[in-house]
Amino acid sequence: MPVSYPFDAISTDPSLFDSEPVSVPILQTEECGLCPQIKDCLEYNWSLRRGELDLDSTHNLVQVRADMPHQMESGLYFVPTPTTFQAILSQAAANDSHTRIPYTESFPIQDYEYILAPRCIDVPLYLRDPESGETQRFDHPYHGLPTFSSSVHPFHLAYNSISYGHVKSALHHLRCSRTIS
Repeated sequence: MPVSYPFDAISTDPSLFDSEPVSVPILQTEECGLCPQIKDCLEYNWSLRRGELDLDSTHNLVQVRADMPHQMESGLYFVPTPTTFQAILSQAAANDSHTRIPYTESFPIQDYEYILAPRCIDVPLYLRDPESGETQRFDHPYHGLPTFSSSVHPFHLAYNSISYGHVKSALHHLRCSRTIS
């Protein structure tokens, strides 16, 4: 069993392993609230010049099964491991105005490890071993899932999971407050 699986090794429908994975951008202007002001803010905080954040870059694309884009929008997030997330926070603290290092230099484009963080789903998940082709079922709360690896940039996935979480929370709060009044 590999130590880390590719993102396309997980699905809510085992029959989708018979089809090709789909390529999905992680940061998208409309889907994760990436308005021009937020994009400018990310560029500044990630030590890029204005207009340098390339949403078409390969480190913004992830290969997943066809059911996963919907799942990733509704509460199933790939997030950096705690070690990587701590390194991101340390880099942010070190990136003062005199020694600003672009995020793709401080965290080069390479494979990183991620964990699957289900927030709002409880359907069975199926994991296919890329070497043996064997499929394993995981039921909620998904104990025993391995880590996943991808060359998608950890800054992109961290922002994506946070922004979707905030947007979904705000929408839920809005719906609940309308129901009560």
